[in-house]
Parts: sequence; C-alpha cells; structure tokens
Amino acid sequence: MTRWALLAAAALGAVACASPSEPPAEPEAATQADPSAEPEAAAPIALRFDWPDGLVLDVEYRRWSEPADETARTLRYRIEVSRRFRSKRIDVSAPRILEPVSPEGAARTLAPLVPSFVVGRDGQVDRLADADAHRAKMLALLGPDADPDAVPVWLEELMADEALLEGVRDRWSPLVGAWVGAEMQPDVRYQGDDEVVVPLFGGLAIPLATDYGLGPLGPCDAQPDGQGPRCVELTYRAHPDPARWETFLAEEVLPRLGQRAPGARVEDLRVEHEIRLVTEPEGLRPHALEVTRRVVARTQDEQGPHDLLALDDRRVWTFNEPAPEPESDPEE
Repeated sequence: MTRWALLAAAALGAVACASPSEPPAEPEAATQADPSAEPEAAAPIALRFDWPDGLVLDVEYRRWSEPADETARTLRYRIEVSRRFRSKRIDVSAPRILEPVSPEGAARTLAPLVPSFVVGRDGQVDRLADADAHRAKMLALLGPDADPDAVPVWLEELMADEALLEGVRDRWSPLVGAWVGAEMQPDVRYQGDDEVVVPLFGGLAIPLATDYGLGPLGPCDAQPDGQGPRCVELTYRAHPDPARWETFLAEEVLPRLGQRAPGARVEDLRVEHEIRLVTEPEGLRPHALEVTRRVVARTQDEQGPHDLLALDDRRVWTFNEPAPEPESDPEE
C-alpha cells in the first residue's frame, strides 16, 4: 500500500487499495511562458518524524457532517509522548465530549478514536500500547450497569485488536505516517493514482487521480513578532481518474447496478477527498489537520432519481501545547 493510498483511506474513512505504481519521482509543475526566465527552484523540504520525549498536546476535534448522525461533534483530549527504548509511546487520554449525546452515541463517537500506541523510529505505527484500557473506557460509556459479557456486536467489532490497530494507522497516516521520509519542493504539485473502496454495492474500488504538495516555510501560528516555530502546509487532493472513468463505469458500476435495478443508469457518481495539514517539517509536530470527504452516488430509472449514497463530512483537529499553570502568589 502506498503512502498516498493511506491518505485516500484516511480521507474517506474506508479501506484503501493502492495501485501498483508509486507517485512519480518528478513533479508536474505549471508550465511557464519563458522557461529561461524561471526562478531557481527552491530547495526540497524534508519531512522527518521526531516528536520529543515529554511532548504534551491538547487536541480539539470538530466535525460537520451531512446527513447528521448521533455521534458527537466536538471533543477534547490530550496526547503525551514518552520514549520506549528506540520507539515512541503516544498516550491518548479519555476524550471529553462537549455536547449531550446518548450513551450509545458516545460509544460510537469514541470507539474509533485511537487507544495509546507505539511508533517506531521510522515514524510508522508499530503496535497498540494498551488496548484493554481503551476497551474498558468504551464499556464505561454504556453505563455502570453495562454487562461486559453482553456488548453490542457493533461495539465488539470496533474494539477488536485488528480494528483498533487499523484505526490507529488510518488516523496516524494524514498526521505523520503518509508524509514521513518525503522530500518535496515548495509550491510544486506531485501527481499519482490510487484506488479507494467506498461502501457502495458491497464495496466498490474507485480509481482516483491524486495530487499533493507543500507550501513554503512560514510561521505556524499568527504571531505579531513573527517568532516561534516554522511550519509548512501539506495538501492532498483526490478525485475520480478521468482516464479510467469510462472503463470503470462500464465494467464495474453498470453490471452491479443492473443486478439491483434493471434498466437504471448512473446519473451522478462523485468522490472527492481533501487533506490539509499544518506541521513543522523538522519533527512533523502538527498544529492543525483538516480532512474533507464528499461521496455522491445517484441513479435514474423509470420511477425517477434515487440517491444511493450522499455524504459530506468535514473534520478538523487543532493541536496546542497546554497553557502554563499560573504562578501562585508568594506567601507574605
């Protein structure tokens, strides 16, 4: 699986299958009218993972989604970093939900959130750190009288080790995993292609064209004096690949649609993914992450149009170091 397929999976929140080809080594930059007048290309910026031991970040998560569901829209939690031999342990606190939701809505919100985990020296997720503690937190959300031996099937599936590890990697990918080790020139777009599985017709692998890149170094946060750490803005976009689209519709979509609704035709089928990450390139310490996904599948038959799938989902994370504790007044 390529790093960019992982990004597509993270943007959609589904399982991705990478195409066999990696992104091209050479970028496809915008053509200039006079190549001889082009300014000298900026030096590539290398992205390296190095979260310092003792790093503490307060995270706020916000979500906007249509159609609406019963999951929470705003969460706050804390992540703390400690060394484990040559690895880093990322501890995730129990999130606080900032609006009233049902016990089941709370469990559905928090179960996919990551438990504590361990990251190797290469910046990739190695293993879970304490899955049992995470499962205990999820069960506690169902109430003090919840029977551990009678867990709902959907929650049991979400809390299985394999599902938790997959969830950790999906959420780590747009933050660090897909970017670590890359070197890119500022203001140049790189192209690639991938496939992503959407929950349609039992799982449909849609071919995607992708482009990604980073902007120049600049202040991570708006500060009047311009001091503080320097960040880049990493962006990733994916949409159906026009070169493969007609073949895909004819060979994959129409046969499945015909089995469900003979005589129906595809009226609209769109998949769009966008990721925006503001991060420090030396260490990949994040400051803000935004993931947007849109999926529309509409058909037409004798009875009229039918919406098979319509999803518009936007999620934003902000990462801040905790404010220093106020100093107490000295005793007189």
